[in-house]
Amino acid sequence: CDDAMAATSQKHRSKKSLGQRQLSGAQTLSGWDRWRLPSVQEISFSTTPLAVHVELQKSADVYLQEADAMRFSFPELVWSRNGKPDKVSLGPRNQQEDWQRFRSTCPAIMEAVDQLLRSFADQLVEVTFGDVLDYGPGHLLGWHQDNMDLKRHLFTVVLTLASDGDGRCEWRRIAHDGKGLEEVVSSTMPSFGNLAIHGLTCNNELAHRVFWDQGRRLAVVLFC
Repeated sequence: CDDAMAATSQKHRSKKSLGQRQLSGAQTLSGWDRWRLPSVQEISFSTTPLAVHVELQKSADVYLQEADAMRFSFPELVWSRNGKPDKVSLGPRNQQEDWQRFRSTCPAIMEAVDQLLRSFADQLVEVTFGDVLDYGPGHLLGWHQDNMDLKRHLFTVVLTLASDGDGRCEWRRIAHDGKGLEEVVSSTMPSFGNLAIHGLTCNNELAHRVFWDQGRRLAVVLFC
């Protein structure tokens, strides 16, 4: 992501605007718990981010403790940036074993990722890159688009594992000439269990930013 972005991307317009969805609960398929998630078509063609609420298996405190343990156990993967959320870079995940080394340190976070990926029932999802973002007071990711590449990155998933205090995720429409931003179309505080998904069409229509004024927010971000 480029925090200092100048929105310059070719518009891919959807024939149908699917809007935001609110889904909840889990369904059991083939012996595995799966969350009800948007389909391939919905992710691909929605001009707005898709909002889903999922039931996480552990408390926010457990995920926060594991995030702290990751920072201690894998300092070479931690990127501390002034004024921005701290980031633990997980790297690519093409199969479950790729992140095996993290399981002893953060089993609950890894299980949440596993459940998320197997919940995409109509597609086999590979993670080009994954991050754990840890927001504190005053942290900001400025207006940007994700750098999507049709060969490796078709949509982004952000799962909020902890949310305390006050902060927002906002989306603004990109001007037709690609040289500026227009009105804010969405401004929400991501809550515990919030899952935000946006694909290529949404990424080319809207820019987004996240800021946290007070408290702490923990999120896992998957570029898929």
